[in-house]
Amino acid sequence: MAFKNALIALMAPLPSIFFYISFLNHYQNDQHLLSPLWNWCYRHPLILANTIFFLNIDVGFWLISLLQSSNWMIDLYWTVIPVLLAHYFASHPDGEYNMWRSAVVVGLTWVWAVRLTHNYLRREKWQWGAREDWRFTDMAQQHGQTGGGFRSLVFISFSRYSYLEYVYLYTLSTQSTSQSTYGT
Repeated sequence: MAFKNALIALMAPLPSIFFYISFLNHYQNDQHLLSPLWNWCYRHPLILANTIFFLNIDVGFWLISLLQSSNWMIDLYWTVIPVLLAHYFASHPDGEYNMWRSAVVVGLTWVWAVRLTHNYLRREKWQWGAREDWRFTDMAQQHGQTGGGFRSLVFISFSRYSYLEYVYLYTLSTQSTSQSTYGT
């Protein structure tokens, strides 16, 4: 089970990563079939980051949680999401940032993520997905299984946005050297 969960965890962000790399490779090509999409992604990086998060993390993890009857992945991904966002904002073509400050922020974010991932895996006795956050387990016990799938989408998946917005703003502020960066 641990190997299967590790494989799922490692593969989970790949759709977002592949989409973003494709965007970076094609956003300047007006002849590409998806050029309207790439242009939109270029002009709206914050909305793009939210859309990617919603589709890959909220909906994708929710579907995985329904199949596995556990929301264990979100604990692990709070250690990974800031790293992905730091690289996203540091590499977006519309970004204006100081190279050294950006390198320090990305490096410190990696150090923090490795430390937090180590704590997660140590707590789980080095098994990926051994258990889910106690709050999610309590919620399921208190409210039963009636509407559990919908409830987990609303209360577990969507509730992450307040924290995510803080991570966005922090990462954006550390990467940006301009008030108008990213069209905001």
